[in-house]
Amino acid sequence: MKSKNRPLRSDEDSGSDLKFIFKIIQDLENPYSMYYSKGYLNSEGMTLINILSRYLINRYPWIKSAIVKVRKRKDYETVSKFLYLLQNFLKNSKH
Repeated sequence: MKSKNRPLRSDEDSGSDLKFIFKIIQDLENPYSMYYSKGYLNSEGMTLINILSRYLINRYPWIKSAIVKVRKRKDYETVSKFLYLLQNFLKNSKH
């Protein structure tokens, strides 16, 4: 029996996982969304970053340092640069 909390391996990626990730990225790209307060991520925004990080670190361990930087700074500029690079990587990688 499969555990529901078990992270997926990269060869088990499904289209719905990636759609969910791109939805989170889209939500975090808007600096005037409910996920930012005065240009910094609020607790709801950090929750989305944590969801992204759990998904990404399991599949791409090398991305951890970038996620640590985003978690530490929390400003829109750092988050948007990370999201831009992440979006391009995910679109260009083969799943």
